[in-house]
Formats: sequence, C-alpha cells, structure tokens
Amino acid sequence: MVECNYRCHNCNLLLSLIYRDLVHRQTAMAAIGHLALGVYGFGCEDALTHLLNYLWPNVFESSPHVVQAFMACMEGMRIGLGPAKILQYSLQVSLLKLLTALLVSIIWHLLSGSRFLKRYSKVLHRQLLSRGLVLKTHLFWTGL
Repeated sequence: MVECNYRCHNCNLLLSLIYRDLVHRQTAMAAIGHLALGVYGFGCEDALTHLLNYLWPNVFESSPHVVQAFMACMEGMRIGLGPAKILQYSLQVSLLKLLTALLVSIIWHLLSGSRFLKRYSKVLHRQLLSRGLVLKTHLFWTGL
C-alpha cells in the first residue's frame, strides 16, 4: 500500500526537486524527509534511494533555508536508508571536491609562466584562497 501511494505522488516530488525555484526544492525536501521517516521499516529502500539520487545535487546549495531543509531531509534519509548509504554518498562528494582542488592546482602550475597569470596572479590567488584550495594544493605540490 505504501508503494502505491509513493508512485502516485512521486512525480510531483521529483519535479519539485528539479525546479530552479528554491522554494519548491525546499518544500520537496521537507516532504521527502518526513516520507523517509514515515516509511522506515516498510522495505522502501529502493524508492528512497531513487529520491536520494534526485535530492543529492542540492548538497552544493548555499541558501540557508535550502541547506537547513537538505540537512533535515538527510537526517530522515539516514534513518530510512541507514548511515552506510549516506556515508557512501558523502564520500563521493569529498572525492569530487578533492579532484577539483587538484585540477585547479594543475592548471595554476601549467599557466604560471603566462603573462595573464603574472598580471592577475594576486587576484587569482585571493580567489583561490577564499575557497580554501591553495593551502591543500600547495601542500600537495611541495610534498609536505
């Protein structure tokens, strides 16, 4: 019975997660978080994983309300799916951030001899430093 109800309302939740409007995504995340808590123990892990795949790109949002809704939804998913599945998704994001930092570092060192970087190196260094990329990549390249 729970699976039938999920299929009827699934399209509206998925469309809300795809919309650009933050309010739709925030509302959908609140509903999915409560749904995950409500179906705990009914064997709906595959449906929750499907919703998590649409929910997970919101991990990069910076709006405080969406971040709060995302974290509340992740707490519900942690109960509904188990902490191991959430850890698996979290480690993928950590690996993506590490690879991005390494790519920025490689590009920085390849272009360090160009006129562009000599002229704008202080500006670029400040931008990278504000994102926390310079310290990690500097330690990588110096071998420390």
